[in-house]
Amino acid sequence: RLGQTDGRRGFGSSAHLAELIDSPVILVLDTSGVSRTLAAVAYGLAHHPAAPAVDAVILNKTGSPRAVDELREAFAEIGLPVLGAIPRTKNLVVPSRHLGLVPAAERDQARAVIDAAAELVSKHVDLDAVLTIADAASRLATNPWSAASEVAKVDGRPRISVAAGRAFTFRYAETTELLRAAGCEVVEFDPMNDPQLPSGTDGLYLGGGFPEIYAEELAANRPLLAEIRAAVGAGLPTIAECAGLLYLSHSLDGVDMADALPLTSTMSPRLTLGYRELVAESDSVATRAGEQVHSHEFHRTTTEPLTSRDAAQVQPAWLVDAATGRREGLASPSVLASYQHIHWAGYPKQAERFARACAAFAEAGRRWGPALTEQRIPEPDLRHHGDAQLRPGLVDLAVNVRSAPQWLLEEIGGGVERWTGYPDSRTARHTLAERYGVADDALLPTAGAADAFTLIARTFPDRKVLVVHPQFTEPEVAWRAAGHQVRRLILRADEGFRLAPERIGNDADLVIIGNPTNPTGVLHPAEQIRGLLRPGRIVVVDEAFMDFIPGERESLLGGEMTGLLVTRSLTKLWGIAGLRAGFVAGD
Repeated sequence: RLGQTDGRRGFGSSAHLAELIDSPVILVLDTSGVSRTLAAVAYGLAHHPAAPAVDAVILNKTGSPRAVDELREAFAEIGLPVLGAIPRTKNLVVPSRHLGLVPAAERDQARAVIDAAAELVSKHVDLDAVLTIADAASRLATNPWSAASEVAKVDGRPRISVAAGRAFTFRYAETTELLRAAGCEVVEFDPMNDPQLPSGTDGLYLGGGFPEIYAEELAANRPLLAEIRAAVGAGLPTIAECAGLLYLSHSLDGVDMADALPLTSTMSPRLTLGYRELVAESDSVATRAGEQVHSHEFHRTTTEPLTSRDAAQVQPAWLVDAATGRREGLASPSVLASYQHIHWAGYPKQAERFARACAAFAEAGRRWGPALTEQRIPEPDLRHHGDAQLRPGLVDLAVNVRSAPQWLLEEIGGGVERWTGYPDSRTARHTLAERYGVADDALLPTAGAADAFTLIARTFPDRKVLVVHPQFTEPEVAWRAAGHQVRRLILRADEGFRLAPERIGNDADLVIIGNPTNPTGVLHPAEQIRGLLRPGRIVVVDEAFMDFIPGERESLLGGEMTGLLVTRSLTKLWGIAGLRAGFVAGD
């Protein structure tokens, strides 16, 4: 969240822009956890030598009427008008994740949130006063930016396919404006759902987005991945920025991608963020060696070259901030792929070169063969369980449908009088709490472990959920049904399906893991799972099969359980899955 003067040494900040266009300034101030001190902050901004004058303020996320009156009085003392006080509300929360707010294109309810915000603002802000201040702005003595005046048109109207959809939601609007001005036809496609590139594609633009969130869906679209691999190999002019770079890599966190570039990518706990000064290391489809440009870099992934692959056709794309000596990205006569977001409005020659390369590709009539052998991987059936594969002669270790001991059935059945009244869980809660070494008020009996997943998912809304797979699918079903956006971390078979905590990252604030894991049988060390805990994060551990482990070693039940929720099934070991009984414990 950037403030008024935040930018690269102030450059590009809201204050800088206001000065450039001689615009009035109305401060919108978050009042959370602060009172009269906020007026002192506003006074400092209003009189800061590097900031323009402030005309008024709007108070946001306010509390009680008394608190608002206190704030209004404080602002009156420093001579700043208050145009409104917008009360805090849970109905306008926009979810966020590892790279900031979830884009509107990924949220079906985004329009409803905007409408609700508009209604709230109109009710609590003097909009006539806002318009009066805005009308005082000076008229700009300049001509509006025009893409048509920045680039020369190419012949042939080449068709450029631009990645869109939920996985590719970020690109500068001027990018496509410049390409159209250069005489190109711009056509969007969805890498998650479209089985092939738009017909007649002469160029490919893959912008920013969140392929790490949708890795499985992107990987499932094998026909498109195969075609893009073939197209890039055939010399299709291609620009790939950040998400596009990951999409063209061999794999992303172990999930197969297009394999069009000799590198692999993985999630990282470290956020890479900042404005960059770049020098082009080599010629590419859009750049020339030695050119200097500015960019923006923003990601939580890293890439590694595939040394086993012939990389003679690609060179490093950029020298990033020369003093660091860091080289990043890949470049070739037909490709520019890197983490760097470059605003082509500032460097229109790059758009023009790309358009010319696409026109030349079209004129040469170069094409690639169809990937006839690739089929789309169907979506996993999260409600498909292991007992569906049970056949004569096979032992079912998923739900254990073998006959339960007769003595147990008799004990459970009891006399008819036990079935005539409503259940009282207090005795069961106390007995279970005593058995597992937790306090009575830290344990809740549930109708099986699946019931516990549903309760937890509905109790903690707006969480950044990560499910560690392979494991039982019911947790993911429960969190998706509760409206959460779920990310998967798929453990690797070549690493024995061992937990890799560094791949979880810092953004997930609710992590779900099975221990021991169904269906791999891997037993993760308890201390390794405890290592996932951090302030604000909940770790849910499904221990449905823990009582199959002698001594139940590595169980997280008992002791310090802050941030932990452990679910248990009471029926699997005994072959009575039809009786829904389990519990969740933790703090």
